[in-house]
Amino acid sequence: MTYVSNSDYTTCIFTDKNVENREKDFRKVCEIFVEKDLQTNRLLVTHITKEDLDKFEERLIDYTFNKLKFYCRISSFYDKAYKTGFDDMRILEGDKGYGK
Repeated sequence: MTYVSNSDYTTCIFTDKNVENREKDFRKVCEIFVEKDLQTNRLLVTHITKEDLDKFEERLIDYTFNKLKFYCRISSFYDKAYKTGFDDMRILEGDKGYGK
């Protein structure tokens, strides 16, 4: 899903993939953006349960983020204009009881 506002692109990806390799997987996604010359200012990858992903609706994105209803969210800013690529990866842990 992508939201666009005043040339400020944020790409939100929701996945039920295992979080064990989250940093490695996130770097692979970043590489795809660079190699394919894709547009975004910020990339967010949020890990949620398969059950939540199956019933996920776009209108629940803010609720998911505000209530920390996820395992973790990884983000990075991308500076394509100055060719500096993605900056440091930031990991936000979700609710400790989520998915149990």
